[in-house]
Amino acid sequence: MYWSDWGSHPKIERAVMDGSSREVIIDRNKTNITWPNGLAIDYYNDRLFWVDAKDDVLASCDFDGENINIVVMHSDVLRHPYDVVVFQDEVFWSDWQEPALRSVNKFTGEYQDYFEKYLRSPSPFGIAVWQNSTQPLGNYSSKLCTI
Repeated sequence: MYWSDWGSHPKIERAVMDGSSREVIIDRNKTNITWPNGLAIDYYNDRLFWVDAKDDVLASCDFDGENINIVVMHSDVLRHPYDVVVFQDEVFWSDWQEPALRSVNKFTGEYQDYFEKYLRSPSPFGIAVWQNSTQPLGNYSSKLCTI
């Protein structure tokens, strides 16, 4: 499992499901990280994505915290990201600065403006994607949801 910490020493950590083997994988020694908000796992490419609301960054790394890739940084479309999710070749995020969901290509960082959706909520929080391939026991459709 992975989680983020905004504290005086912001970081992203991991551990096994019983809480043992706790390890910091991303901190200020590796990259500029301040307010790591959402985390999303890309199981198909063995990557962990995160958004940083203070530094306006969407980034990824491998599961060990190495091979960091800045996907988007200081962009007009990435104003104050809150949560992030990976679906196929795209990364979607919610943004506190405006009621919208946005996406970029996870490999190129190219903005996918065809998806921009405006919401009724002034401050979207979490987002989730249900995929049939990651829900083998269920009969779910592929939908993007806001919480």
